[in-house]
Amino acid sequence: MLNEIYPVTVWDFTSNIKKIEYPDSIIIMTSVGSYMRGFRNEKTESIRLPKSLKILDDGFLRRFYNLKNIYIYKDIEYIGDYALSSSITTIRMQGKAGSIIGAPWGADNATVNWNCDSEQ
Repeated sequence: MLNEIYPVTVWDFTSNIKKIEYPDSIIIMTSVGSYMRGFRNEKTESIRLPKSLKILDDGFLRRFYNLKNIYIYKDIEYIGDYALSSSITTIRMQGKAGSIIGAPWGADNATVNWNCDSEQ
């Protein structure tokens, strides 16, 4: 675990990462607290969400300003109204159309493609 008392440590650690892959053991992704409000990421171009993810809470990917596409697996049960970055232009969902309310979840200029079978 990174030192949560000093948010700049988290920013320094992640500021130049272009691709993030989260392990499939994660089921909930949520913002870590008020001390992370200043966090911005302008380098990450790709994020692989966990296949087991059930909850993607408000704001989790909001400050990743270089993301263009995201793929979300069918097991997701909840996506917060403002969970995604406004830079995202394409959201690929493995689930049925309308199965998760609130699309496009903060990515206001994005197209949501439902029933996608693969990440590509």
